[in-house]
Amino acid sequence: MNTKNKGNLAKILCILIGVAMLAVDMFAFVGCTKNSESTLSPTPTEAVVDNKPNTDVATNTGAAPETGTETGSQTGSETVTTGGEDVDTLYPVNACESIFGTRLCENFADDFYVGTCVSYSLTQNETATKVIVEQFNSVTCENEMKPDHLLDKTASKLNGEITVKFPNDTVSMLNWAKDHNLKMRGHTMVWYSQTPNWIFYEDFDTSKSLVSREVMLERMESIIRQEFEYVQENYPDMFYAWDVCNEVIADEGGLRDCLWKQTIGDDYIEQAFTFARKYCGDIKLFINDYNCYVGNKRTTLLSVVKDLAEKGLIDGVGMQSHLDVGYPSVGLYTATMKMFAAFGVEVQITEMDITTDNKTEKGLNVQGQMYGDIMKQVVDWDRDGTVDCTSVTIWGLYDKISWRSSQVPTLFDNIMLPKPAYNALMEITKG
Repeated sequence: MNTKNKGNLAKILCILIGVAMLAVDMFAFVGCTKNSESTLSPTPTEAVVDNKPNTDVATNTGAAPETGTETGSQTGSETVTTGGEDVDTLYPVNACESIFGTRLCENFADDFYVGTCVSYSLTQNETATKVIVEQFNSVTCENEMKPDHLLDKTASKLNGEITVKFPNDTVSMLNWAKDHNLKMRGHTMVWYSQTPNWIFYEDFDTSKSLVSREVMLERMESIIRQEFEYVQENYPDMFYAWDVCNEVIADEGGLRDCLWKQTIGDDYIEQAFTFARKYCGDIKLFINDYNCYVGNKRTTLLSVVKDLAEKGLIDGVGMQSHLDVGYPSVGLYTATMKMFAAFGVEVQITEMDITTDNKTEKGLNVQGQMYGDIMKQVVDWDRDGTVDCTSVTIWGLYDKISWRSSQVPTLFDNIMLPKPAYNALMEITKG
């Protein structure tokens, strides 16, 4: 074979090898794609009412649909590691109106506040701030106003009385909200979890005995008074609602056992709202809980709300609303709202997120449909006077920092672009 023919043969062999390699790569790509799609279960998350912990912060925290306790890392102590410093987003913060048509909160301006939860780190992120300020008009601190964040043990022992101190990160968040003209929900005062045990013991020392009812009532009143007085003095008119008591009903019904109940007695909830009414000014007072629509728990909560409402101690019920596309049904959920409203109180959706295990376009559309169906019913009832809904809070700004990020429960995806759930809410009030 001459040199020219050898060269042509070599070229042909190179081309054939290249085509073969390309075919292999394409086969591998298709195979990987199919395998990836096959891992996306079309089955919604199983309805859970007993076994998973419920928590209510937007990263590594929150509530399973919807059980257990409002805890962190899904283990029983609500600690937060919000990824606020790691906001990786393509969100068009300077061109939202042309893409969305209007702000989410403006879409419901005639109905209720629309909010989200925030952490200190999230408020320090410029991109997240732009999104929050644009889309929402209300915020709730994830952890920074909970009892273990505000109660100062050192100062309490030094002063000989319970002492509330708003630390720097909390003050920074409140200033941030004030600077951006955002309203706030207070969360939370009396809670069995994330409350330091030392407040229930003599000399604030857990090695000693529990204090008497009288002493604990004095401490309860002092805590409530100090918190209300601080925000009224420094942030007048910014707080419109406050979760005075949080998760006080046991999953199986009846009052949850806790140190508040052990030291004060079964009337500790009424006592808390009595003190709160004394110091709250114009701030509305709420009882907040999860699984409000479940069996005996709902029965007990309805009884508690009825009693507090008749005594003029409560303004509304906060339904945490950590839901799943498989449970509860829209009918069950909204029917419960109507039951609370029958007592003449406001109803607020305080921590809403809806999980799905199906992350395909179809699955996200189902998720969006549930968001839309619930909100459409709430808007209709709010407008005809059936339910006085005054606030809806989405728990988590976007999926990546949600406590249930693997089940993509929020209105915005991992790079903060709007999902079908967002679009469903934006469609409700059109026309």
